[in-house]
Amino acid sequence: PEALAHRLASAWISPDGRLLCALDGEGPGIWDAASGERLLTLQQGEEGRTGQVYLAEWSRDGSRVAAVQVGDWGRQVMVWDASTGGALWSSAHPDRLVDLAWSPDDSRLLLVDAKGEMMLLDAAAGYRVTLACQIVIDDASTVFVNRATWASDGGTIRLYSEAGLYAGDLSTMGDRCVFSLFSNTGSTHSDHAKKAAPVWVSDSHRLMLARTDDLADLACARVTRDMTAAEWAHYMGADTPYRATCPNLGTP
Repeated sequence: PEALAHRLASAWISPDGRLLCALDGEGPGIWDAASGERLLTLQQGEEGRTGQVYLAEWSRDGSRVAAVQVGDWGRQVMVWDASTGGALWSSAHPDRLVDLAWSPDDSRLLLVDAKGEMMLLDAAAGYRVTLACQIVIDDASTVFVNRATWASDGGTIRLYSEAGLYAGDLSTMGDRCVFSLFSNTGSTHSDHAKKAAPVWVSDSHRLMLARTDDLADLACARVTRDMTAAEWAHYMGADTPYRATCPNLGTP
C-alpha cells in the first residue's frame, strides 16, 4: 500500500468501495482498492489521444467510468467500460470543465464548465447533446460553481458554490437553466477538496486515494440523518458554526 501511494497521481473510488479509477505513470486504469493491484488499463479512444485526467466519476451502478482528459490537443470527455477497460466513446469539449455527474439512472451525463454553461449528454451515444444552456441564478448573483450533482428524483440539478447550494428544475430548462438558492450554508466541497487526497484506513492496512468530496458523498449515501448540533460541536469544535454536511438529509 505504501508503494501504491507513491505511484498514484490521483484516484476516484467506486460506489461499492472495492475499486479505484486511478492515474499513474502508465496512464488511467482500474485498481483493486484492498490489494493495490492494477486490474485494467483504460484504453484510449479511436483518435489515440492521451492526456492528464483531472476529473472522473463512476456511474452509479459501477459499470462505467467517465473522465475529463486534457492534453496539448485540447480537452475531451471519455467513458470506459469498467469491467474491460474498453473505451465506449469520447467527445471533445472546448472549455475547462469544473465537474461532471451521472444521472440517477446512469442514462445521461451532466457537464458544467468554467464559463457557466451546462450540458447534458446521452451517456450511451456520447455525442448526442440533449440540453445545452447558460446557468442563470434567479436573484442575478454571480456564482462560481465547484460541484454539480443530480438529486435522486432525476429531475433536479444541484450546484455547489462557496455562496451556497442552488437547485434547478430540469423540466423548466431550455436555452437558460435557472437555479434558485436552496441553502446558504456554503458549499461543503471546495476546489481544493476536489483534488485527490490520501486516505489511510489503519484497521485494514489499506491505502486509498480519493477525492475528499467522494468520501463525503459516500458517507451521506450511507447515513439516514445529518449530524446534530451537539455531534457537530463534539467532532468539529464548538467554535465552528454548525452547517449541514449532507444537505439532502435535512437538519435533525
